[in-house]
Amino acid sequence: MKPLTIQETKLLSNILFNDCSYLEDCTEEEFQLYQNLRASLDNTLYEHNIKVAKAQEKQPKAEW
Repeated sequence: MKPLTIQETKLLSNILFNDCSYLEDCTEEEFQLYQNLRASLDNTLYEHNIKVAKAQEKQPKAEW
């Protein structure tokens, strides 16, 4: 994932500081930015989980 812009950082801060209620009154531009940011974060998390699962598959099984 690319580094967050100042605008993205401010938006996330507003959302988190206001317990997500900020999204109820934000502008259309802010909401679109939020959706794009959320999709990017979801994709990054999904890719990370795939890497972890593949790494776990390669681990030898304990035979105790």
